Amino acid sequence: MANRLAAVIALIPVFWTLTQGADVTESEVSSLAGVSVKLTCAIGQGCPDVHSMRWYKNEERVFVLSPRANISRAENSLVSRAVLDFKKGASDAYLVIDKVELRDEGLYKCDITYIAITDRCNAVNYINFTTLVKPENITVYDGDVIIPEGKYDRVFTEDDDVTLTCIGGRGKPVPSVQWWKDGVLYNANTAIEERDESGVGTGTNRLKFQVTRADLNVKYECRVYHPALDNYISSSTQLEVNVRPNRLVLSGVEHHVVQGTTVLLKCEVFGARPPANVKWFNATMLLAPEQNSTRLNEGDGTYNTSSTLVFTATRYENEATITCEATNEVAASRREVPLREMIKLEVLYPPLVWVVPDNITVNESTDVLMFCSYESNPSSIFGCQMVQRRRRDRERPRFLGRHDGPHAPYQKFNERRHGGVQLQPHQRSGHFHVQLHDPRLRPL
Repeated sequence: MANRLAAVIALIPVFWTLTQGADVTESEVSSLAGVSVKLTCAIGQGCPDVHSMRWYKNEERVFVLSPRANISRAENSLVSRAVLDFKKGASDAYLVIDKVELRDEGLYKCDITYIAITDRCNAVNYINFTTLVKPENITVYDGDVIIPEGKYDRVFTEDDDVTLTCIGGRGKPVPSVQWWKDGVLYNANTAIEERDESGVGTGTNRLKFQVTRADLNVKYECRVYHPALDNYISSSTQLEVNVRPNRLVLSGVEHHVVQGTTVLLKCEVFGARPPANVKWFNATMLLAPEQNSTRLNEGDGTYNTSSTLVFTATRYENEATITCEATNEVAASRREVPLREMIKLEVLYPPLVWVVPDNITVNESTDVLMFCSYESNPSSIFGCQMVQRRRRDRERPRFLGRHDGPHAPYQKFNERRHGGVQLQPHQRSGHFHVQLHDPRLRPL
């Protein structure tokens, strides 16, 4: 400002001698182009009558007033567009410019000469006048596509690279453009200004980022600030974002189950958009779930999926590995391994018993070696006994031997891996029945 004042004063030394020692006022005025504006020339109270008043824009004289000569005339660039509102004895005079043009911007000087010399009154007024052009619109682009106000139709996927470009409408000075994320100024952006010779231009702010889960239900807002605006203008959009599931929880069995009981396994998948697809496997065999349900998470717009697998436990499920896995379109499109959790089942079941060999022919008085085999969980037993069923149904079964525990000796038992026994039958032929008992389980 001081440099501009010095330049103007240097160009018009003829008036300096008339005003040295007098008061000087400075002010700032701005106005929209196309409207009228008043530039104030402060005179003061109780001042002598004005002899003359001259207005300059930079080095160009644009208005002259001489009350005694009855002259009040606009000149040069303000011809036919300016009048002077001056009243004798008033403390202020006003240069009124109609239909302000961009070229009207500049440093204005109001130089006053009084009919009597005085150092009590203003002799020089400097007004830095700035012309404004108000930006009328704001445009947001995704690449080359204009994004409408509100929710954008395009669906983004987690990890996508996105470039949002906001352009403020043409203004003077160039409007300031900012990106805000959920009401917080987003600093990681690039601002660009472009202007023509008149100083009118556009402000552009380009925002580059990678879409993440943090962008769910987030509002991106572009704001344009300008001196001609009472408040900023803005355009906001909410991105539609698809994300992979981020957590899987498998529950239902903590320790073991007993044969014949109903087993309920629950697989819960969280944070997917679109909803996760849940699958159950027994080893590699696909299983059919009992029920699937999906619930919208109001917090971020993702979905939680719950899947239930129900079956009756048998000995065939003992040591089986039940797997729940979940994926959705996002993970599948990137060929990512599904989320996966496994449970290894332990099924307790009573002994399943058989005699080896199951059919044998021997001579009387011959030693016979027969094995009592069994399968159970737990594998240890508390005792077993072998009896002979008579050929006649009315005859009572004959007790042949008993083993009261894994380590209890009995002379007719030769314990092997599965409880093998040695006995001498007294019948030519007959059926042998083996009983195993374990208080922890009901016998088959």
